[in-house]
Amino acid sequence: LKFPPQSTSEEMEQWNDEWTITHLSSDAVTGIAHEIDVLENLGILKINQNGSIVLAQGWQRRVPHMILNEMKDAWGSDTNNLHCIHEKITSLEDAWQHDEDEWRFESDGLDDDDDVVYEDDEYELRRQIFLENYDAFVNSRKGVGEFGI
Repeated sequence: LKFPPQSTSEEMEQWNDEWTITHLSSDAVTGIAHEIDVLENLGILKINQNGSIVLAQGWQRRVPHMILNEMKDAWGSDTNNLHCIHEKITSLEDAWQHDEDEWRFESDGLDDDDDVVYEDDEYELRRQIFLENYDAFVNSRKGVGEFGI
C-alpha cells in the first residue's frame, strides 16, 4: 500500500489505525481475522456494507455442535454472567434443546425436515479423530511432542 501524496496528519492517523488493526487481527498475532472469516462462512456472522460485524439472520440454526457443548458445560447456566456472554448469544439455550444424546433445533415451521439434530456420539467420534490427528501432527513436528520435550 502507498500513502496518498501529501497526506494530512488526520489521514496519516487513519492509515496508522488501519495498519494497527490489520496487524493485531492477523493470523500471526491473534488470528481474529481468520475466526471472523470462518464464522462468516458458516453463516453466523455478516459484515455490513459499512464494515461492521453483526449476527446473520438465522445464525442460531447454524451454530456448530462444539459451541452448544461449550454452552452446556461452561457458560450456559451462568446466571451472574461471569463469562461475559452477550444475551443474544445466551439465547441459544432457548433455541436448542439437549436430550440424553443429541442437540435439537426445531424450526418454527411444521416441516420436520427443517429441524437440525446433532448427535453427541458423532461429535465425540469427530473430536477423537481430530485429537488423534493433532497428536500425530505434533509428534511428527517435535519428535516426542506427547512427552513435552
